[in-house]
Amino acid sequence: MRTPLLLSVATLAYRHVTSQPGPLGANLEERHQQLFAAYFDAMLARRMKSAPYTREQTLRWLGW
Repeated sequence: MRTPLLLSVATLAYRHVTSQPGPLGANLEERHQQLFAAYFDAMLARRMKSAPYTREQTLRWLGW
């Protein structure tokens, strides 16, 4: 966590996690992917009640 952005993303991604996250990736790229996957899931859970799109549709749209 060398930038304020990544620190903020990690704080939001793991805000409600009570146990240790799974094993970390072998390199920085894998760890970033894990962090942003956890962040995506956390943000989607916050908006799930009013989300008009499925998780898969949202992920595909963001990846595009």
